[in-house]
Amino acid sequence: GITGQAGHGKTMTLTMLMAAYLGDTHHGMAYGLSDARPNPHLLYVDTEMEPENTMMVNLRVCAMLGWSFHEPHDEFKIMCLRDEVSAESRWQKILKAIYVYRPSVVFIDGMIDIVADFNDNQQCQELIFRLMKVATDYDISVWTVLHQNPGTTKMVGHAGSFLERKATDIFETKKEKNRDTGDVTFTLMQGKARGKDIPDIKFKVSDDISKFGMPEVQSQQQDADSP
Repeated sequence: GITGQAGHGKTMTLTMLMAAYLGDTHHGMAYGLSDARPNPHLLYVDTEMEPENTMMVNLRVCAMLGWSFHEPHDEFKIMCLRDEVSAESRWQKILKAIYVYRPSVVFIDGMIDIVADFNDNQQCQELIFRLMKVATDYDISVWTVLHQNPGTTKMVGHAGSFLERKATDIFETKKEKNRDTGDVTFTLMQGKARGKDIPDIKFKVSDDISKFGMPEVQSQQQDADSP
């Protein structure tokens, strides 16, 4: 799970993760299991942004990988489901895409749009079980984005409660702006881990190379007690 306040870098975080998974090693992240899982295929599902913004995600990932913008890449599929009229229809299209494209990892941005009522206990529990079953049946990793309640670090509704209980890892993003310089940085923090703990990761978004913003890791902050 990826969580955070609106505008605090959740989609940019997914961009870095996706690029790293597909082979990028130049922007501060690298996929550590490349040898164990060669030929990765990735499905990115955007449920809320306008098509132009979804295309920006595509451009950023391709730019980070040094790929052409003008030809398809079979290992990287993108869906924009903003215009779907129901949560169930979005979910069914995601299922069909997983069946057709057989990705090794799926990023769903965001989870709130594939459940009709994020405060309905039964619906949210069923959605989490659906996600778990898909991950198991297709032997894939599923990442999903869920907003925090305004002004708190708690994820929204019963959807957040079930995701917190069942997800292997929960990461939180936070945006900070220096009042003196105007510099903006984002921090990716691990809120829950069933596996390996990782230090906080700071990154910036630069427009120097392109006009659509390129995220790049600046540092990893080790805990004071870490060697």
